[in-house]
Amino acid sequence: MEGAHDSNASAGSVQAKALSRSGNRPDAVSNGTTTIAQRRDPIHFDIETFDSFDPTQPSRLLCARLLAESEDTLSDLAVLRLILSLSTTRRNVMELSIRLLGEFGGLAGAIHAEPKRLLAIEGMTATAASLLKATHAVAIRLTREAIMNAPILGSWKQVLNYCRTTLAHKAVEELHLLLLNSKNHLIADRCVQKGTVDFVPVLPREVAKCALEGNATAVIMVHNHPSGDSTPSRGDIEMTHAVDSILKSLDISLYDHLVIGKGSHASLKSMGLF
Repeated sequence: MEGAHDSNASAGSVQAKALSRSGNRPDAVSNGTTTIAQRRDPIHFDIETFDSFDPTQPSRLLCARLLAESEDTLSDLAVLRLILSLSTTRRNVMELSIRLLGEFGGLAGAIHAEPKRLLAIEGMTATAASLLKATHAVAIRLTREAIMNAPILGSWKQVLNYCRTTLAHKAVEELHLLLLNSKNHLIADRCVQKGTVDFVPVLPREVAKCALEGNATAVIMVHNHPSGDSTPSRGDIEMTHAVDSILKSLDISLYDHLVIGKGSHASLKSMGLF
């Protein structure tokens, strides 16, 4: 009898605690860990019940954490699970998220991956891949917006962030030209040429043509190294000299040539290579 009394007291305590959490709302029926009202309103979710929360509703759990805490507290896995859960009703979101992180080396790699590679992953749907690419598009636009209305040379950190977001995870080399006006504001970002995993063919006259068509008074060349190593090659240096020479004849300044790797970059100007 004493054990039964303790059990009843404990149950009453749990029920009272649940009622207290629900703000004494009449529709807040307790199930022992959370209330139905809490399930309807994730903002009232108790973070301490993370492990016992309904596993068939991972998006609600993660939404609750995102709203209750700083977004920086979520792991890459949690962020990817949340994105994928918004695009699929499958229950294998956790497995798919782990698979993506393993295949692409992290959240950034998964978001930047080419659609063809994403769709090759078991369990990936076209809708989920589209949402990941939309997330990538938002990231590019946010970093580009940060450099659109300010002189480029005074926003160098933001320029590097934009270049990394745009190019660091590309599967092949791409040469981009950042076109600047007389106030050193960004006019446009033009992709001049795409190449292979370790080479991009560049004709200096094509770079000059792009600059002239964009009415640029100055440019910054940017290309990526899919290997991840941002060390400039001999070919990079020679091509930079050739482009610099032809642009000078057109009274267009080449401010820099940036090589973007994964987690690093190289500035040929800062290295004194032209």
